Amino acid sequence: MKSGWRRWAGLFSWLALLGLLPGLSWPGRAGGQENEAEKLKRGDILISFHPSPRSGLSEVTGIILFDAPLTLVWKVLTDYPDYARFLPNVAQSQVTRQEGPASWVKVQVRNPWPSPDFNYSLKFTAHADLHELEFNQEEGNLKTLYGRWKLEPFAPNPKQTQAAYTLLQDPGYFLALTQNLSNRSLVLEQLDAYNAEIKLEKQRQEGEPGQVIRPKWRKALPWWEDREPAPGPAPTKPAPAKP
Repeated sequence: MKSGWRRWAGLFSWLALLGLLPGLSWPGRAGGQENEAEKLKRGDILISFHPSPRSGLSEVTGIILFDAPLTLVWKVLTDYPDYARFLPNVAQSQVTRQEGPASWVKVQVRNPWPSPDFNYSLKFTAHADLHELEFNQEEGNLKTLYGRWKLEPFAPNPKQTQAAYTLLQDPGYFLALTQNLSNRSLVLEQLDAYNAEIKLEKQRQEGEPGQVIRPKWRKALPWWEDREPAPGPAPTKPAPAKP
């Protein structure tokens, strides 16, 4: 009996450490005793897991601070055709229909071998007055895929935006623990990509030259590189004049 209690206590400890118990938060980067606002200002992504009403998996939520006003962040999030340019592994993102605040987007995700590619149609519903964006798979080869965004001005600095991004993706053939950890990585990876794109868009609007965002290694393929102009030769300095 005593050994059984220790076994369950050990399992509970491991789940808590991995952040897989409902409602527990796990900072995406450094830890510490700071409050949530201090962690966000430092650049942390705060991760938490919550039970899903639609799946045996957990919903993964990442909270991030974007250094841009809410209107600019909303512009990037709702520019669905541009997703294929900066989101990791997204090869196609095409709007096929639009009705009011709803948009249907055809998406193709190219995964590294041996995982199969994902092909699906998402319905995005934008609630501009609430600063909320929802999406849900209507057709595709995933068992379950849905998510949502919630934006609000950052209280210490309203020129910045606090965003909560929730995702559940279930191909249907992984163990729950494996897929929950995979979704955690996916949320972190996508939030980093959105953050880089929002910074670049802010630079564009302010008329500042921005650093070109190169695709991640998973996109470094010939079919992707052909979509971007090759970098020109580095400028050469004139030779010094002879005395």
